[in-house]
Amino acid sequence: MTSHQSGISRPMGLPRRHHGGSLASAAAAALLAALASSCGGGSTASNGSLTGTTTGIEGTGFMHAHAVNIGAISGFGSVFLDGVEFDTSTAAVSIDGEPASVADLRSGQTVRLTGSIGGTGATGAASQVAADTAAQGPISAIDRAGSSFTVLGLTVIVGPNTSLIGPGGATRLESLAPGTLATVSALVGPGGAVVATRVDLPASVPAYVLTGAVVQADPSTGQFVLDGLTIDGGAAVLDGFPAGGVQDGQVVQVFAPPNPAGGALAATRIRLLPSLAGQSGDGGVIEGVVSQFASTNHFAVDGVPVAVSAATTYVGGTAAQLKTNVRVAVQGGYDAAGTLNASALQFLGIDPALVRAPVQAVDAVHGTVTLLGVTFATASTTRFEDLSAAALRTFNLAAVRIGDYLEVRGQPTGATSVAASAVMREDAPTDQSVEVRGTASAVAAPDLTVLGVPAVTGAGTAFLDAGDDSSGANSFFAKAPGSVVDLRGTLSSGTLQVLVAKLPSEAGLDD
Repeated sequence: MTSHQSGISRPMGLPRRHHGGSLASAAAAALLAALASSCGGGSTASNGSLTGTTTGIEGTGFMHAHAVNIGAISGFGSVFLDGVEFDTSTAAVSIDGEPASVADLRSGQTVRLTGSIGGTGATGAASQVAADTAAQGPISAIDRAGSSFTVLGLTVIVGPNTSLIGPGGATRLESLAPGTLATVSALVGPGGAVVATRVDLPASVPAYVLTGAVVQADPSTGQFVLDGLTIDGGAAVLDGFPAGGVQDGQVVQVFAPPNPAGGALAATRIRLLPSLAGQSGDGGVIEGVVSQFASTNHFAVDGVPVAVSAATTYVGGTAAQLKTNVRVAVQGGYDAAGTLNASALQFLGIDPALVRAPVQAVDAVHGTVTLLGVTFATASTTRFEDLSAAALRTFNLAAVRIGDYLEVRGQPTGATSVAASAVMREDAPTDQSVEVRGTASAVAAPDLTVLGVPAVTGAGTAFLDAGDDSSGANSFFAKAPGSVVDLRGTLSSGTLQVLVAKLPSEAGLDD
């Protein structure tokens, strides 16, 4: 199978529009900065100190001769991952096991990067960068209240670090429909749902792709089950398997021709995925969800075993909050068993602040940008992506101009200040609409304030609940005080005239 058949390995034809996908949290900066003061026993730190000068690993003095970093790409120059700029000039790049180049990678794509991190922690050198498609095929079901959809039996959560990109502006979860093709980038552990870091919605795909843990393997027929879907692997090329072929418990990636009729997938290639874990003596960071939970001291993050101890620093929460499906970033060192012994663990919650509007002010020197009176402070972990017609690959704050239309997300640090997790430039909508999301205050129907932005609802306002069903004004205003709400509309004399008022899901994962 050639590389262009492997999902997003050749994405040059993908649309350059984005709206509504959530992005990676800048809270990873707090995780890494916490290591600077984590010489003693376990502790709990706050992420409220994030500013434009907050940095990632470079703020810790963390360095390692051999590092394994796993997460979503936040930007390019070389490759920015987990707050570190990695030189990729001599790196071997692969996508779905096929040779590729850095030019084939995309912001928000999950990768496993091996290399080294220098003495300052701000820069490193990559020797290998590998990206693997989690799933590619038609969406069969959508759970808007649960902020998820299903592709080939795999449940895909549109979470706080998901870029959702599609043609014609159809890039909100609420606008998707069964049958829409999706290409999903995510870490896939031994089983269960995945939280996507990037989802592309192409017009067509050359192959269906599905990744997961094998069950019910039958060596006599070559059949097995993946994410509840029967795979016929009798005629498939096996890639990377030891003697004995496909066996239960292996995490594999299956490639098959598009199958409009549904039913079993006739695999043409089955690839055994290598372990995500590093080797003994490796250091690094993994960002993902708790996929298996034995205790607060021993669990797995997307299949990578993690051990915590009294010396582990906690950021944004405590050990008692650890459980299955919680999003975390973990930094530490690997032992001979492939377990990541955590020196610091960050709880990665939702990004409750969002603004989509023209830029009012930008300060590239101090790393801030202001929209609708809300000032966002960027950090080394902030994801940048240019989804406008300009499509700059090395897009960063220095390329932002007053009047540019941005979508910016992050964690509030004050009434009108936010630590930015993501900055995306878009083409301005023809209706000149803006959007603000945050905790509602000064709620007195028909008025409310979000992130310091005054807003007024009216007869033309649509009030929606988490499942995009009509909730009515009375229900909305009864629940709004102190809750995160999403408002979309147009500005008039500094006040947002609300066209859509929505109460996001409890998990804050829907858009």
